Amino acid sequence: MDGENDYLIDAVITFDELKKWFEDEGIDLNEFQDENIKNDETLIERYYPIVGGILKTIHKENSYKFLNIDGLESCIETLDAIVKGNINGYFIEMNSCKGGCINGPCNNNSSFIEAYDDF
Repeated sequence: MDGENDYLIDAVITFDELKKWFEDEGIDLNEFQDENIKNDETLIERYYPIVGGILKTIHKENSYKFLNIDGLESCIETLDAIVKGNINGYFIEMNSCKGGCINGPCNNNSSFIEAYDDF
């Protein structure tokens, strides 16, 4: 609960909770996937939860420098540098969790490596 932002969020759900919800409702997402997509290893959206994952999904055909930051302290340091005008011309991907969302508060694994392997 966050007193400042309670009115902004109606619900939060983890991927594990979503998976369980689909199972409870008898929904098998594999039934809805095109066979060509299901076997396609180039589904880059899968990289979103890891550090640098968003940067892997965008076309880098412009003049920006690309940088990924993880960990709350590094994010704060980077934002402070932006405010001070010390960083310009960057496309920055920030993850407050060290290691990215895959290592976030709902990581049920004992290590980042286990979370990555489950990914």
